[in-house]
Amino acid sequence: MAYSFEGSFNLDNMSPGQEMFMNYYKESIEFLKENPISASDEIVEEWLDLATYTPGKSFKNKTTVGPLLLAKWNQDWPYNAALPESSDCTGYGANGHVYVGCVATAMVQVMKYYNWPSSGEGSKTHLSWFNGGWGNKTVNFAQQTYDWYSIPFEGSGVNDELAKINYHAGVAVGMHWGCDGSSSQTENIATALKTYFKYNTNITAISKSNYTETNWKNELKQQLNARQPMAYSGSPEAGGAGHAWNCDGYQGEEHFHMNWGWGGSGDGFYTLDNLNSTATPSSGENNFIKSQQAVINIHPRDSEYPPYCSGMTTLTGHQGALNDGSESKQYKNNQSCYYLIEPECGTIIKLKFDSFDLGAGDVVNIYNGSSINSQLLDSYSNSNTPNTTTLTANGGAMLIEFLTDGSGVGYGWNASYDITYCTTNILHNTTEGTISDGSGPCNYEGTLNCSWKIEPPGAEWININFTEFDISSSQDFVEIFRNGIGAANQVAKFTANDPPTGPVMVESGVAFIRFRSFTNSNAPGWSFDYNASNVSVETEFETTRTKIYPNPSDGNARIHYYAKDAQEADFVLYDITGKTVFKTSLNSTNGIFNLSLNEAVGYNLNNGMYFLEISSNNNKTTEKLIISN
Repeated sequence: MAYSFEGSFNLDNMSPGQEMFMNYYKESIEFLKENPISASDEIVEEWLDLATYTPGKSFKNKTTVGPLLLAKWNQDWPYNAALPESSDCTGYGANGHVYVGCVATAMVQVMKYYNWPSSGEGSKTHLSWFNGGWGNKTVNFAQQTYDWYSIPFEGSGVNDELAKINYHAGVAVGMHWGCDGSSSQTENIATALKTYFKYNTNITAISKSNYTETNWKNELKQQLNARQPMAYSGSPEAGGAGHAWNCDGYQGEEHFHMNWGWGGSGDGFYTLDNLNSTATPSSGENNFIKSQQAVINIHPRDSEYPPYCSGMTTLTGHQGALNDGSESKQYKNNQSCYYLIEPECGTIIKLKFDSFDLGAGDVVNIYNGSSINSQLLDSYSNSNTPNTTTLTANGGAMLIEFLTDGSGVGYGWNASYDITYCTTNILHNTTEGTISDGSGPCNYEGTLNCSWKIEPPGAEWININFTEFDISSSQDFVEIFRNGIGAANQVAKFTANDPPTGPVMVESGVAFIRFRSFTNSNAPGWSFDYNASNVSVETEFETTRTKIYPNPSDGNARIHYYAKDAQEADFVLYDITGKTVFKTSLNSTNGIFNLSLNEAVGYNLNNGMYFLEISSNNNKTTEKLIISN
């Protein structure tokens, strides 16, 4: 009936299309039990084949095409992040948005296969009365661009390009959006691709009821032999909603690969019919799954497709999936091109190959940096394939070089990349520095579990002062430990509801920081400065209650002040004439106060001598500060 070499099978979370097929198989078996029939010559031959079945060998003898699609998308979060919002959308994975819908998902998975188009054409207003009551939604496709290489094969967090194409697809095919599910007609895919996305005019939706069993299967195989995946749909015989998915491969004569648009769950090879047509209770074509349709001849029409290997392509997104430029075709001889992954945010780049098919003499080189003079991470060819290897560049840039010679070609390669903002056990061994969640000007994402170790040589204590703190839900947290991670060593724990209000002192020469974010988290993040001392806290502050460094300074001095049991301190800076330059008050829970002069007044101080007056608990101290630019 069905089998798979990939993904997982979950009886409790099947896609509607997969569930429909499984019910069809069940009803077919029940029908046979009640209506014994003679096996056809074809069925007899299949039983004889099973009697002599040899695992591995039998599959190798079968013609296999695909699976062609690498995308394993879903209809829920984060795929629906740009779709209409409602507090009523509380279903599984909805996260307050309507679902993408199976028709839109089936279309965009094929579009990702072609990475096409880079821009649309035409315009459409999706009227509120037709879209489920979400207000008129207009998309001017002619003014839209699509950065396909910044769209991943599997969504692991909010991706603006991924969310945008799912929304635009919904408008294009006329989805009726809803919190419980979204629907449209499969044949709308053909119209949408031709009208708004620059696909060829031969795209059409065909119905199984107009074909014999053999001719239907031959039509599907013809499409797949041409490396053209299809949108596919059907309805349950007993009635109810129809469903759309993708057919993107076949093995042997009877099994076709189905990508259900359910995040990869249940993807595999399925038979289209489990009974000879004479054994069905209805017509020979419809069986227990009726109204089967396929959208065929899906292929870009533009003469610029495919772009092939050419020049330098720069990718700045935080995740994506790219290829050699030949897309669905074989690449050309005597080509050279480069792909620079240089994200706007994050510095750790991870790359893995999803498919790899090169001719002899052709090579892919990957560098840890932005040029071919950078460290070579690895070099792959048809005799040294990447398999499941993950390559890591840690300097904020990764360069992929693709070189082909004058003979022998293949279908090239596909690769996925992801930017990691932080990892575990990141070591900092300087006496002062800055640590952050790693997202820079971007928002961090969900499901992070990162840790840092601060261990300056000879340190006795470490002072931590948060300069930024904006995390997502109350579930996300930042923890600080001394000596090791564990409940007994915890110094502080901060959340969105309980943020840091002042400096944190770690009375140890080793501090650990742990950051956890959970599903659907998305926020700017956090950052802190730290400094360490190689003398004990008591000795440090017996010597001086106030520490200013560097002094003299060009305006970037940091001020550290300690007053036992003090919860508030006032800081006033005077110039040589006694004029107040600035004043501020700080709070603390442990008597330690930290102040950045640059953050307080900027680099606007004139050269000369200044006096800093600090007051707390009826104590007052004055320190001299020299500014020398």
